[in-house]
Amino acid sequence: MTLPRSLLFVPATGRGFIDKAHLRGADAIVLDLEDAIAPEHKPAARAAITPAVRVLARHGMTVFVRVNAEAQTWAADLASLPSDGVHGVMLPKAETAAQVARFAEALAAHETGAGWRTTLLLAAVIETPLGVLHAAEIAASTPRLSALGFGMEDFSACLGVVPTPDTLRGPAQWVALAARAHGLGCWGLGDTIAAVTELDRLRTAVDQARALGFTGSIAVHPGQLPIINAGFGPSLADKAWAHRVVAAAAEARARGEGVIQVDGQMVDAPILRRAQDWLR
Repeated sequence: MTLPRSLLFVPATGRGFIDKAHLRGADAIVLDLEDAIAPEHKPAARAAITPAVRVLARHGMTVFVRVNAEAQTWAADLASLPSDGVHGVMLPKAETAAQVARFAEALAAHETGAGWRTTLLLAAVIETPLGVLHAAEIAASTPRLSALGFGMEDFSACLGVVPTPDTLRGPAQWVALAARAHGLGCWGLGDTIAAVTELDRLRTAVDQARALGFTGSIAVHPGQLPIINAGFGPSLADKAWAHRVVAAAAEARARGEGVIQVDGQMVDAPILRRAQDWLR
């Protein structure tokens, strides 16, 4: 499946939010078992996963579940997942390749033992300085991995700093480089996602994140989704340019030519590939 651009977080116990989630415009919904759920409510959240997935599946939504980071807790989280309707799992606070590989093995075992009908996508979310330093190793830790995420709020808390572009751009780019070097998607921003009313700031952050190599972002409020979707997808002008490039490349290929110009720009294989990606 195509990786989503926008992923809206919803507490697994938030039935009122879940019932309306399909109306919000997100590419995917993330049912959260981690930070949005107090420790004493985690058993109830696990019990709520299956009915929540069924509600979202009826509307054709792509569903991820964010499990907890600790092995003794994510084991119970995995056991609570239904055999269909879930498309992927997020492992938070990924810090080492061994940690992610161990989780991937457990995920495969649960799929086999529980008779799950699909192979779930796996995303590892990097949220600490140690995780950033190990980002390239995490990206190469298992063939099950589909994407990395950058947890900008937790990362800033670990550093004891306010999340701003000045403090986050460097580590965000490091995570994006690790992800893209290994052919993975990468979700996140080099700025806070918590400033839900500062939409101009979000628009700037999305533009900058795309320029760093990110392919999408989480959202914590439905009002953020239009900006994320537009910012991480090609604009109408981008698509028009891509059509011109693909058409010109086809004509050049028929003439036996490998390099062409479109709109005064040289077009070779990498630029053609970008144009083709924008038309998918």
